[in-house]
Amino acid sequence: MYLFYTILGLQESALNQIPSDVELHRLAAGCDETTIRELAIHLGMTLQDWDTLRSNNARIEIVKYRILVNWREKYSGRFSRIAKALKDMDLSVHTLCQVTCLDTLHKHYYIDK
Repeated sequence: MYLFYTILGLQESALNQIPSDVELHRLAAGCDETTIRELAIHLGMTLQDWDTLRSNNARIEIVKYRILVNWREKYSGRFSRIAKALKDMDLSVHTLCQVTCLDTLHKHYYIDK
């Protein structure tokens, strides 16, 4: 038995949600340092914001996560803004599907082989 996911796309209600800590952690963990830094800049954070976090934290995982949390707190950030930034960066919005709850964004199909 194989599980296939059919992406339904992010619905308007999902895009209007403020990402949780867990969702921001998943996003940060799924992207490399350069991608998160560029994303943060597209979201309105500055290189100084990034550099300050970087100088205060030895672990890049913390920096990637904290820059997203700081953005959410500063701008009341929503998934729609992340989606726009990803599009502006020519990256797949599917990244957001991977960080949100599969139950609300995917239909599950089980197919016997």
